[in-house]
Amino acid sequence: MRRKATSLVLAVLASAVLPTSALWAGSGTAAAAPTGCSWNRYATSGSAYCGGGAGGAYQVYIQCQNATWPFNYVFVEGPWRNSGSGQSSFAQCPWLFEVRSGGVGLRR
Repeated sequence: MRRKATSLVLAVLASAVLPTSALWAGSGTAAAAPTGCSWNRYATSGSAYCGGGAGGAYQVYIQCQNATWPFNYVFVEGPWRNSGSGQSSFAQCPWLFEVRSGGVGLRR
């Protein structure tokens, strides 16, 4: 009886671990993504650039805050650019808004 219980536990653990390990194996170094990325913050806009990568795309995103009452926030995204395109992604805050934070968005 103890042997059957041990076999059952091992079977359950294997069924839980094997699908997860297959997901990790699929996201190895063979998956291309942009590299050498940076973003620049300006008072009312932002830009992003990725200098390398064999695939994927990148974009700039910024969070803008209204400089006057009611001080609400707006999320703005720039256009997607393919890695290796040599182009920057640029986003502009609406009128009377200022950049509070931002970064580079990546996709494969």
